[in-house]
Amino acid sequence: MIADTGIGQSMLFIFLAAYLLLLLGIAWWGAQAEQGSRWMNLTHSRWVYTLSLSVYCTSWTYFGIVGSASLSGGLYLAIFWGSILAFFFSSVLLRRMIAVKNLYRVTSIADFLSARYFRSQSIAALVSIMAVVGVMPYIALQLKAINNSFELISQNSASVMNEWIPIGSASFMVLFTILFGLRHLDTTERHPGVVLAMALESLVKLLAFICAGLLVTYGLFDGFGDIFSQAEALRQTEARFQGYQSTPTFVQWICYLLISASAIFFLPRQFHLAVVENSDPNHVRTAQWGLPFYLFLILLFVIPISLGGLIMGYSPQQADTFVLLLPLQTNSPWLSLFVFIGGFSAAMGMIVISAMSMSVMFTNHLLLPVLEVTPGLKWLRRHLLKLRWLAVALFLFISYQFNAHVGESYMLASMGILSFVAVLQFAPAALGGLFWRKASKVGAFTGLLLGFLMWCYTLLLPALMKSGWLTFPWLQSQIMTSWLNPEAFMGLEGLDSISHGVIWTLIFNVTGYLFFSLLFPGNQEEHDYNQEFTEVLQQEISEQPSIELPHNIFLPNKIGLVKALLEEYLQHHEAQELLQQALESLGLSEQSYVTLMDLNRFHKEISHRLSGSIGAASAYKALSRVNLITQSEQEAIRNLYTDILNQLNISPHELQAKISYYQERENLIVRHSEEQAETIQLLKEQMSERAKAESARIETEHRLQAILDHAPSVIYMKDLEGRYLLVNREFCRIFNLPLNEVIGKNDFDIFSEESARLFQANDLAVVASKQPQESEEVAHHIDGIHTYISMKFPIFNDQNEVIASGGVSTDISDRKASEDQLLRFNQALEEKVKLRTQRLEESNSALQKTLQNLKATQDQLIEAEKMASLGSLVAGVAHEINTPVGIGVTAASAMLQATTDLILKIEAESLTRSDLEDYLDLSQESNSLVLSNLQRAAELVRTFKQVAVDQSAEDLREFILDQYIQDLIASLKPVLSNVQVEVNCPENIVMFSYPGALAQVITNMITNAIDHGFNAREQYSPDNKVNITINLLSESELNLTFSDNGKGVPKEILGRIFEPFVTTARGKGGSGLGAHIIYNLVTRKLRGHIKAESREGEGLTLYIQIPLDVRELDDFSDTTFFEI
Repeated sequence: MIADTGIGQSMLFIFLAAYLLLLLGIAWWGAQAEQGSRWMNLTHSRWVYTLSLSVYCTSWTYFGIVGSASLSGGLYLAIFWGSILAFFFSSVLLRRMIAVKNLYRVTSIADFLSARYFRSQSIAALVSIMAVVGVMPYIALQLKAINNSFELISQNSASVMNEWIPIGSASFMVLFTILFGLRHLDTTERHPGVVLAMALESLVKLLAFICAGLLVTYGLFDGFGDIFSQAEALRQTEARFQGYQSTPTFVQWICYLLISASAIFFLPRQFHLAVVENSDPNHVRTAQWGLPFYLFLILLFVIPISLGGLIMGYSPQQADTFVLLLPLQTNSPWLSLFVFIGGFSAAMGMIVISAMSMSVMFTNHLLLPVLEVTPGLKWLRRHLLKLRWLAVALFLFISYQFNAHVGESYMLASMGILSFVAVLQFAPAALGGLFWRKASKVGAFTGLLLGFLMWCYTLLLPALMKSGWLTFPWLQSQIMTSWLNPEAFMGLEGLDSISHGVIWTLIFNVTGYLFFSLLFPGNQEEHDYNQEFTEVLQQEISEQPSIELPHNIFLPNKIGLVKALLEEYLQHHEAQELLQQALESLGLSEQSYVTLMDLNRFHKEISHRLSGSIGAASAYKALSRVNLITQSEQEAIRNLYTDILNQLNISPHELQAKISYYQERENLIVRHSEEQAETIQLLKEQMSERAKAESARIETEHRLQAILDHAPSVIYMKDLEGRYLLVNREFCRIFNLPLNEVIGKNDFDIFSEESARLFQANDLAVVASKQPQESEEVAHHIDGIHTYISMKFPIFNDQNEVIASGGVSTDISDRKASEDQLLRFNQALEEKVKLRTQRLEESNSALQKTLQNLKATQDQLIEAEKMASLGSLVAGVAHEINTPVGIGVTAASAMLQATTDLILKIEAESLTRSDLEDYLDLSQESNSLVLSNLQRAAELVRTFKQVAVDQSAEDLREFILDQYIQDLIASLKPVLSNVQVEVNCPENIVMFSYPGALAQVITNMITNAIDHGFNAREQYSPDNKVNITINLLSESELNLTFSDNGKGVPKEILGRIFEPFVTTARGKGGSGLGAHIIYNLVTRKLRGHIKAESREGEGLTLYIQIPLDVRELDDFSDTTFFEI
């Protein structure tokens, strides 16, 4: 199905439409190329001609030959081999037919036979009827193939396209035929657009058939051997292989060989392409082997496709569809589409060319004679071209209706081979007419008529009866049981219907042709005409003898007759144009009186040109009607020829032989002269090319010499003896020598002996090594000695032998002087560098000492900052501890006094119960107060101790972050009297880091906020706030945000806040190291990052990112660096 193959009907329609547009474009381009000269070689190509002849392979071949192989065994081979062998040995036959076409302006197979047999209109009409009857059902068979293949590829799905595709295809073919095949009335004009389109179609269908064959052979099976082996295994058991195993009889082989051998020449479409459309008889040489090779390629895959379908279980009755069915079954949508296009091409090529040729035959030989004798219809003669258009449309419409109504009948299915047998009836008259002088018009007509009648009786009549078209039971029973049985005529039984029909049609055809040709040989005029025709290869143009005759025939009268005749068939301007061309070709356009021989030539020329429009028979009859050459003029021409023969004392046959001999000799001389002219033209072209090359060489030499003369270097070339062959202008200028005193001289003639020996040694070294060499050379000038850098190189000939040496020398004297001066400058510079280096080393030593001092000072300042911070912390803690200790001391003093009073009362024996109860109450209260305050002091000491230890130690340990920060803030309470500190930290964040470093960072941030953000001396304000917020960034990292709402940091200091000695409290006791210590601890100790943001008046915010476990860092080492 289309759905299964991935191509819908719409897509199929699009591709088919695109292909049809491509054919239109190719045909239009071919027609335009014929008018120009750029692409004419393609339209006149022997390959295009050969491919166009492959229209012989219709859809009956493309689809039906596989069915024939499945049903009839090897009989299909006879159809192929008959065509292959006949065409391979067709040189003489085709050349003769092409020569006849060129001489008589033949337009069709009917015109060809008519022209041979004394321009017989009855033969032309009979052949036209035979062609229409035999070929029109064959066209219907092509339309059926298009319809069936479309239904198959669309899986018979109901659609409007199923109805319109055949109609649209037929309509397109009508349009294509009219546009490119019937554009002009003269059908002897070539139609390069149509031929080029047919060549493309032939190439497409060949490639599609081969692709289908390759798919079956190597896609469905494992090659030819696999197919044959599987077929052999199934042959004995499967009934569907019975037809494939059938063996044709000898009679069948001979009959089918004859059928196919004649069809490839005399089918109307084959004759049109092979003969009418031929532009060069030499193309026959390529077509002789090209078309048989094309057929062989088709034949190569017939058996694999046929056996492949049978092996896969399809019945032989489906074999006509195997070419398309098997690709569909392999789910190969694009190949299936390509195969469908190939089948469409096979059908379309046959339909278009057949419609062209049959429309010409129908109008020229059937319709025109009727119009000639029907007074009321004579006006239609001037519209023959439009009538041909109508005939094309009518033929395809009838064929379409024929297919629609009898598409499945026996007649249509067998019409392909029946058409071949019908065309076989043309063979005796055509072959005999070309090679047998005694063949007469009566014999040819009788043979054709008898053969056609027997074809109708022995083949067409049974087909009609089997199709159910003739239903006369009594008549059928009487015929079938007598010697008039059309399938066993005269008691000839045991043959298949086709072989039986071939035998009887040929018997009647050939017998009638030979017997009546001998019985009715025709008159002397017909005999002379036949003799001229059979010798057409020796005299393609019959020249009239050159004899001095009087100019006594008034030409304008004759022209008037011809013009009136031409306007009966052509439009006024067309008739005028044809007449003018005829006169100009004969050189009579300026003459008023002509000779008798000129008139005879004029008559033949008009007949020749008119034949291209209405056919040879109609043209001959029309000219005879107007009496262009009167009876007396004809008699004078005969007498003239008789006198010539009497003077020469030879018979007409001997004269014809001599004329043929001299004409053949003349042809040889002409061909030889043409070949010589071509040779001379070739030599002229070669001389022209050589002259151009020489001019280009001289121009190149001049350009090269100009380049050499303007080069700033000395350039020269020497022979192997050291003599100068070429020097440039710079050489002559530098050495102050004219050119004529250098060329031919050697170095010893020009330079000093010392320089010449050096030059010579370098030259010999280059020649010996065959390699370029660079060296410095010295030459004496008037102004002193000059140094040159010379690049010398060998010069080779085509045999790679050194024949000379060349050199390019550049004066580097100034450069050498500059190099010496530069060397002196470098030496002086080196001395200065040494002196400066020594001074820098001394300065570096002093700077190193200064740096050490600065670093020591820095360490002291850092320690002082630490101690200051610690002292402030200790003072605060001491003040904080003093309160609970003071309360405890007071309570203890009160208890001591009460105890003393109790003891006194005991000694005085004045102690009362109430005194004892008061003492106990006071004791309980005082002990509780002392205990709670001592516990508070102990807690403060513990916290301070832990913080103090963490800040002073650098131990790495695990701690819980929120608890640690709360303890830290508690220890800092003495210094937080003026600010509120808010801590937001998730619980149970466990860190493995340096708690001392973290405590110092937080302490420094808080003290910096108090000292610089809120001013240390200000009293407590609820607006002074510090916020510490901690959140996790990931499982391994946290973010600590410290912010205050103090006065902020100025913009000019914010960017340098972490640099050492940068402070906003310069002169107020600030060292400028607090933020720097924070930066070092965060980045070096805690392995994190810190950045600061602030707007003046809006406080400072610090963002710190540190890892939860410093051990996980790749570069972790338990080392702390406090650097500036």
